[in-house]
Amino acid sequence: MLNVFFRCIFGIPSLMLVLLPSTSPACERRDMTVIIENYKRVIQKEVEHMENTSDQLFRKNCCQSEEFKNRYILYTCNDTMEISSLCKMQCAMQNQAKRLKNFRCMVYQVSQNSDTTLKCGCLKPSLFSQTGACGTVSQPSAKKKCFFALCQLMKTISSFSSCWKKLVHLSQNKTLLENIC
Repeated sequence: MLNVFFRCIFGIPSLMLVLLPSTSPACERRDMTVIIENYKRVIQKEVEHMENTSDQLFRKNCCQSEEFKNRYILYTCNDTMEISSLCKMQCAMQNQAKRLKNFRCMVYQVSQNSDTTLKCGCLKPSLFSQTGACGTVSQPSAKKKCFFALCQLMKTISSFSSCWKKLVHLSQNKTLLENIC
């Protein structure tokens, strides 16, 4: 009998939590024009540079093998939650870049600028403290031309870029822009 009593008492507050609208720090009111301007001025160039570098150093078909196809974690740019999606992708890129010396510096620069613009709060400078000054990305050895961590990072960079492009496209439509968090 006591068990039923506690299930009734504790079941209601949990139901209320599910039904109440949630607000996350990523959905605070932001000045979208400043975000879009920062993207166009700085972040867009850095993301394009990362994409071009990864395409030049590693063949696009490198990550198309059956070994990698079913193992990807796909990051999607959710409708009406583009900024939250960008923050998740930024955090994922940081974690993936820990294992890839070639891209650490570029990912850190993009993360730093994105974090300043979006205020995601997942920038971890300690992960990138050993990078030093950013130089050119070196050509990997023949053995390490294609491996899962690199393919996953390339996919995340591509998703990050397309989500930014979607946000810029939505910014041109003022009524849709109000629903973005």
